[in-house]
Amino acid sequence: MTNMTRLIPTFLKERFKAVNRLIMLMLTAIVATAVVQLFTNGVSNWETSLTGDVSFWSGIAFFVIFIRLASFNEHIYVNDAFRLIPISDTKLYLSSYSASALAFLYYGVISAVLHGLVAFVTKGQLQVNFHIESSFFWSSAPVAVPMIIVFFFLGLLLVWMTISLIHLIMVSIAAFLPVGRQRLIRGVLYVVVSVVIIRVVMGLFQLYSQFVMTSGLQLNGTSVLLAFLSVIIVLILESAANVLLMKRFVETAL
Repeated sequence: MTNMTRLIPTFLKERFKAVNRLIMLMLTAIVATAVVQLFTNGVSNWETSLTGDVSFWSGIAFFVIFIRLASFNEHIYVNDAFRLIPISDTKLYLSSYSASALAFLYYGVISAVLHGLVAFVTKGQLQVNFHIESSFFWSSAPVAVPMIIVFFFLGLLLVWMTISLIHLIMVSIAAFLPVGRQRLIRGVLYVVVSVVIIRVVMGLFQLYSQFVMTSGLQLNGTSVLLAFLSVIIVLILESAANVLLMKRFVETAL
């Protein structure tokens, strides 16, 4: 049987290649945009222009990489080359998500370094998309920042796993229903999943805003713990449902 420690590096190779290509495209776009703006507007506002370019293109890269990594996860479920690997469906599922999370973390580190370099070059003129006005936040940063990062990745996994759940349900439905009914069920599922994802994202942003943007970090320890536990429970339930669908209903097709 193949173990996860051998499978995760294999999955990482293809994900790193895809992320590196997108990072190169992002850097190319930043340089090209900066050069055009330099010739258009001159050097008077080059700091603001550069930081704006970095924020814009890194944001675009964020969403593209998120979608690309999600597609890697979904491809594994219906591909013979992966499903026939001598490993349990649970380990295959966890290996795929571990590789995607590590690849996204890699992009996050590259993006953070890029923003740091731009902040240094522009003498600290980096514009951030949010404002931390509470001095208490900085005194709590050693605890707050790691918790924010962990919660961000939990939210990331939650959205990915929700996408997987709807994908696996649709594949399962396709095996039992005629085409006409498949379209109806898929339409209903699209609406339901869209509402769920919107609610989840809104909840994450609400918690984030309470955690970072309110004065004094009004969020208490009990609320944070309950939020973490709630997300983890949902992740476990969705993972169990996804693995069950993989084992019982999803046939490889590619």
